[in-house]
Amino acid sequence: MISQNNKYLNTTDKIYHDVLEELLDAPVRGDRTGTGTHSIFGKQLRFTNIYERFPLLSTKRVFFRGVFHELKWMLMGDTNIKYLVDNGVSIWTDWPLRRYNAENHDFPLTKEDFESKIRWNGREHGTNIPFAEMWGDCGPVYGYQWRKWPNYVDSSRSSKIDQIGALLYDLKNNPESRRMIVSAWNVADIPEMIPSGLPPCHMFMQFYTRPISALDAAYIHGMNHNVGRDKPTAERYLDCNVYVRSNDWLLGAPFNIAQYALLTTLIAESVNMIPGDLVYTIGDCHLYLNHVEQAKEQLSRYSAGNEPKLFINNTHNDPKDYEWSDIYLEDYISHDTIKAPIAV
Repeated sequence: MISQNNKYLNTTDKIYHDVLEELLDAPVRGDRTGTGTHSIFGKQLRFTNIYERFPLLSTKRVFFRGVFHELKWMLMGDTNIKYLVDNGVSIWTDWPLRRYNAENHDFPLTKEDFESKIRWNGREHGTNIPFAEMWGDCGPVYGYQWRKWPNYVDSSRSSKIDQIGALLYDLKNNPESRRMIVSAWNVADIPEMIPSGLPPCHMFMQFYTRPISALDAAYIHGMNHNVGRDKPTAERYLDCNVYVRSNDWLLGAPFNIAQYALLTTLIAESVNMIPGDLVYTIGDCHLYLNHVEQAKEQLSRYSAGNEPKLFINNTHNDPKDYEWSDIYLEDYISHDTIKAPIAV
């Protein structure tokens, strides 16, 4: 299948649509959820100059506030959905809810009622434990691994390794290191993630820096003054390569691409670099069979505009400290959201 609108697509939309078309022609494959997928294995995409063309799709609306809050949740080392629910983000709720209903099958809750209890956070019936503490945790998922990786050398496992903190140190002190890696795939902890969450899909990232010319740095520095900012001129670009072992192309990929572009931008801001390229590497790239009609609808659309620009209003030393008010997304124009069921 070939989109009739390719010549009317901006760069980000075209990269995404090309994979969507390829998936519609791919063989059908079984999957963990029993839904069935069109699947291909081994894709690598590159989104260049994300300081200038932030890779946010325009052929459907991407919930960018949700992108930010999930990222902040992970950067804080949090694993309980209460922060997400309190900020109107429901993308992790289905997994703790599944566990709750499995263990309380005589009194199951709807997603709406479960989130209401998480927000209220009263004591769980018959216990002195807050509801969110008892039922809202997803296990040792992304944030735990990023910021609290267990130190197995310490037999008590009481000490933790802050991988994001180590990354920031290397970017400032050894920016040409080939070891600037953050992993969420902790084999020992995978079984603990499954009851209320998922093993990491975006499981591994590596960062790379390269010099920036004085002319380019001055141009980009000037761009930032559009929101009244002033800071030292940067000397290096920051690139990120993320490996995604399993990617739901309709629902997950647009969110994940924007999220790692945002992560790269926040880290670059914290170490006074310029966000450069996002390399997006996928293992199993798939389109669920119950997303086919939605995929065709998206392919029928043209770009609503060019890629937006992302600016940061304040600088923080640690990316976990950025707030939604620090984010300024300029010129994001898109078509409406395309709704589709999530496979749990």
